[in-house]
Amino acid sequence: MLRAPGAQAVYCSINPFLASAVLSRVTGKWFPDLAWELVGEPLQMSRYYLNLTPQGEAYMGGGAYFRARDFLKLAQLYANGGVWKGRRVVSEAWIRESVKPRFAIGTTTNYGYLWWTSEYTHKGKRILAHMASGNGGNFSIFIPDLDLVIVSTGGNYSDRANFMMLTEIIPKYILPSVVD
Repeated sequence: MLRAPGAQAVYCSINPFLASAVLSRVTGKWFPDLAWELVGEPLQMSRYYLNLTPQGEAYMGGGAYFRARDFLKLAQLYANGGVWKGRRVVSEAWIRESVKPRFAIGTTTNYGYLWWTSEYTHKGKRILAHMASGNGGNFSIFIPDLDLVIVSTGGNYSDRANFMMLTEIIPKYILPSVVD
């Protein structure tokens, strides 16, 4: 080991992969079918893609593809406290727990349970933006204090430029345009 457990967080996508395998085993359902039943169908997603391992299991450590309007629904679901069109999809308790910043990763972001949190200043106030983030500049973001959701899709895989949404576009263009 390089350091004591809990001393410093290091991003690793094995945990969601293991969680999907546990859920499949517990429910007896193939994870892509379970994901459709629990999230895709309630959010009326039209099409999406989940990576599969060579054994045919869902690899939930990354590589999911969504249409922009469907990816935005994840942020809107969280902004709505877990309710979509009057139907409870996710508990409010889970929403709070999953976005709670738990681990500092880098100098500007914190990580919860699959949700990243960045801090911005808007009209002199500190606001938090929570996001599901994917490689290439893919973000599904909700900013509770502003009742705002944002989606961005991109293809700059493994390029630092994919963070321009967070470092340039949101603080310089989107937030200044938000009117109370």
